[in-house]
Amino acid sequence: MRLGLAACFALATFGCANTIQRLDGEIPLATGPARNACEKRDWLVMAPTSYEVVLEKSKTSETHSDGAALYDVGGRDAKELPELGPRLDNDPILTRKADEVAPHDRDRTIAMVLGGLGVAAVATGTTLFITGFGEKTNAQGEPETDNDTTQIVAGAITAGAGFIIGIVGLAVNPDSAERAQADASRFVFNPSQDDPRRVKALIERHNSRVRQRCDSGAGADEPASDAPIQKPSTEEAAPWLQGDSAPAPGADPAPE
Repeated sequence: MRLGLAACFALATFGCANTIQRLDGEIPLATGPARNACEKRDWLVMAPTSYEVVLEKSKTSETHSDGAALYDVGGRDAKELPELGPRLDNDPILTRKADEVAPHDRDRTIAMVLGGLGVAAVATGTTLFITGFGEKTNAQGEPETDNDTTQIVAGAITAGAGFIIGIVGLAVNPDSAERAQADASRFVFNPSQDDPRRVKALIERHNSRVRQRCDSGAGADEPASDAPIQKPSTEEAAPWLQGDSAPAPGADPAPE
C-alpha cells in the first residue's frame, strides 16, 4: 500500500513531460560567438525554442515555436531565467518571470512535503498494525494469540491519516497544464510579452562583460573561433531576427 502511494505521488510530482525543446540554429547577437575557452565558461547562447501554451477553456496546451531561450555554449538544456536575474542586471523581465513561476513552485513544494509526510505515516502505521498481532505460549505449552489492540488501532489510524495527507498533497500538486505554463515562464522569452530588442540587448551586455573580463585577466587559452552562426530557418523565429545582420565574431553590441 505504501509503495503504491509513494509511486503515485512521485509520478504526479515528477512525471511531467519536457515541454521545452531547443530548435535548430542560434539567434545572432552583436557580440558574436564565444571566441575562446574563457568566454565559453560564462557565455550565453540565444537559440529558438518551442514551448507549450495552455488554452484556458480546455486546459490543454499547444506547441509554439516562436520562443527564445538561453543556453550554455554547446548545451541543449535551457537555463532557468529567474536564476539569471543577477547576471542580467535584474531586469524587470526576469523579475516578472520569477513572480510568474513562484505560485507553481510554492504549491509543488507543499505537495512534496505533504507527500513525504503521507508516505512516512503510511509506513509507520503499517508497521505498527502488522507488529501489533502476535502470539505467545500459554502454561500448557500451546500457542495462543497475543494481540496489542492499542497498537493495532494506532497503526490503522496512522496509516489512514497518511493516506489522507498524501491525497491532499496530490490535490495541491500542480497539474500538467500548470507545469507547462510555469515552464514557459521559467525558460522561454515570448516575443508577444518580452520585447526581442530589449532581451537581445540584455544578453549582449552580459556577453560583453564576459569578454572584457577574459580580455583583461584570463586571456585567450585557445585560438579565436571564426565559425559563422547558423541562423534559425523557421518562420516563427522571425521576431528575433528583425534588423539582424551577420555580426563579426568580436563585434561589440550596438549602443542603445
